[in-house]
Amino acid sequence: MPASNKKNNNHKDTLFGLPLFPPLPQKKGKLNTANQQLTDDTEKAIKSFSPAEARKTLTSTSEQEWLTRGQNRAIALFHTAAERVPAYKDFLSKNKIKHDKIKTIQDFQNVPPVDKQNYLRAYPLGSLAWDGELSSLQMISVSSGSSGTPFFWPRGQILDAETMLEHELFLTSFFEMDKYSTLFLICFAMGMYVAGPITLNSVLRMGRKGYPVTAVSPGYSPDDVLAVIPKLAPFYDQVVIAGYPPYAKEIIDKGKEQGIDWSKIKTRLLLAGEGFNETWRTYVSELIGNQSPIYNFLNLYGSADAAVLGHETITSIIARRRIDNDTEARLKLFGNERMPSLLQYHPEHKFFENYGDNEIIFTAPGGIPLVRYNIHDHGGTLKHQDFIDACPELKEYFNELKQENKLWNLPFVYVFGKSDQTAIVYGANVYPENIKKALEHEEIRQTCTGKIIMRMELDGNKDQRFHVDIECAPNTQDNKELLEKISESVYKTLLDVNSEYRVVAKGIIKRAKPIVHLYPYGPEKFRSNSTNAKHKWLHKSE
Repeated sequence: MPASNKKNNNHKDTLFGLPLFPPLPQKKGKLNTANQQLTDDTEKAIKSFSPAEARKTLTSTSEQEWLTRGQNRAIALFHTAAERVPAYKDFLSKNKIKHDKIKTIQDFQNVPPVDKQNYLRAYPLGSLAWDGELSSLQMISVSSGSSGTPFFWPRGQILDAETMLEHELFLTSFFEMDKYSTLFLICFAMGMYVAGPITLNSVLRMGRKGYPVTAVSPGYSPDDVLAVIPKLAPFYDQVVIAGYPPYAKEIIDKGKEQGIDWSKIKTRLLLAGEGFNETWRTYVSELIGNQSPIYNFLNLYGSADAAVLGHETITSIIARRRIDNDTEARLKLFGNERMPSLLQYHPEHKFFENYGDNEIIFTAPGGIPLVRYNIHDHGGTLKHQDFIDACPELKEYFNELKQENKLWNLPFVYVFGKSDQTAIVYGANVYPENIKKALEHEEIRQTCTGKIIMRMELDGNKDQRFHVDIECAPNTQDNKELLEKISESVYKTLLDVNSEYRVVAKGIIKRAKPIVHLYPYGPEKFRSNSTNAKHKWLHKSE
């Protein structure tokens, strides 16, 4: 029998005790009284959650058991969405999938994945929500698409409660926010975006549970952040800066210029939006007074689509630092010399699968339930044994963590970034279409072939800079005037069509501005090859 028809079977997750999906609507006039009951249930789960008990469960339950539980919840979510989500019901019908025939994880792998193109943008927003009722969801966040057209992500109580409890778990486990009074600076973009509001909500809820934490949300304004720290930091045991990696470093650099002695402030960094290498982690730890690069940095893998997808742990950081200079191990683990972000994930919350040409897909509940959703991130999943096989000495590290009850038996997800060749600039997604649009202006379009390569590079101070290489048309002479004209067009177009970039540029101004390079017609870097006829719009550096 499909999951949604089983009485009292809502597949509560192991760690948080949250339901997998909202109850069927029960109307009293315009009021949905089922939401009132859901509020009571989620508040009870938040109030009763114990990070200490959760850590015991994470260390005592086997990795395979977590994966099995994740599989079961993914299949249950699939069946319920097939019955209660109008768009998904139609999607399955068009693909000739009868959901009651899907019983095993092998069956589940034959269900066609969804993505923004074939599903989210193919149906009215309301039909993507549970029971086709958008008004039953409490908040809508926004992400910017490749054309600059925003996509609206409705969020309900269950996802918000999950996000809050996940923050409580990793912030107490790794930043010891149950032991130290904490000034928590939220430097993600606020407004309609995801990272800032959900982090603020999570920290505020922790404060209401009694944790000694005070939140300040300056958003994307370094001057506001640096005005707060000298005045408020002395009243707290530690400061947590939550933001995009290059932006967090900019705060540290500017603070040092303004006379802040970071060595006298216990500083921890909660980072998200993009990856960074271990050299950068070590370098920034030195900037803040040689504080531990393992215990004071935590990187999240998140998205507007489904909030927190995975996060670093002590285990993942130790493993990543071990293989940072081991090309052979990276090739064995990731099939690539490059170093991806490496995180652990909770299969019951986000069930990941390897898919196609080195992409990852996931199944996750939310205001829009996502079943085998292709976010078009390049990466994969791994188990603990995969690391031991690649680096046998890691077994000793893992055993030490196990003896200290710090080894979480969760699987790993690694992420290189967008497989659709999206550049990530201080947390903002910049798409090839954005740059191509800038080259279509009447004064410019005849001077360029339209071929571009975007790349992110670190300068001598290890600050992130956004470069755009552009091929000139035949017989076009590269000159200073043309370079200035194209550079200005690229910058103005990004501000005009990309809302995420607009927020970044407002906050950091100069460092967000693209550095444009013009190349005479014909360089090999712009030519396709025999093995791949598609032009590569993005060059990914180490």
